[in-house]
Amino acid sequence: MPVYNTDPIWLKEALDSVVAQWCGAWELICVDDASPMPHVREILKRYGNLDPRIRLILLDRNGGIAKATNAGIFAAIGDYVAFLDHGDYLEPDAVYKLLRASKGEPELIYSDETITGETIAGVASLIARPAFSHDYYLSHPYFVHIVCVRRDIALKVGGWDEDMTISGDVDFVLRVIEQSNTITHVPAALYRWRTHLGSAGHQMKSAVMDATIGALTRHLKRLDIPARV
Repeated sequence: MPVYNTDPIWLKEALDSVVAQWCGAWELICVDDASPMPHVREILKRYGNLDPRIRLILLDRNGGIAKATNAGIFAAIGDYVAFLDHGDYLEPDAVYKLLRASKGEPELIYSDETITGETIAGVASLIARPAFSHDYYLSHPYFVHIVCVRRDIALKVGGWDEDMTISGDVDFVLRVIEQSNTITHVPAALYRWRTHLGSAGHQMKSAVMDATIGALTRHLKRLDIPARV
């Protein structure tokens, strides 16, 4: 979970959602990307002291979401790495159902999700996703949360591209797909995605299309598919 200047209530809700998991076989790596707001580290340290499964990485300089995410990937010790945004929320059965889906050791697991407004309890919509389709993903990156990747694969592809300031998650998933034999969909909403106007995606919306086209173009080239995006 990369963290940067998170609203204190949102950050506590995200942390509480992990602590409340039915299945205790998890570690939460919180990477503070040099937040200038002092409450961020105060809250993280408080939770870290309460539960040894919460591990803190405190960066000295702000490096952006890709660098912060990679710091977590490289520090992880679990068999799988899942990604939680600092203002979002895991349903209490998320870890249990992800681990159940990991039988057979798929390289990539994704789930359905709930979209909320600024209040995590206010459901705006439920996104029920289909089984994996490479063709469909190329046309529309249709799963966003939760993404869970086998740690050896996340390391093999080198984590997120730290030169990308937007659409880094799509680029990462595309590179994981290239290394995958089995991709598993969990047909349950395991994640609540808090949407708000202050999010990076909203602030850089105009750059998303160009960045995603670039990621798709590189993906097709690596697969030696003669197609134009």
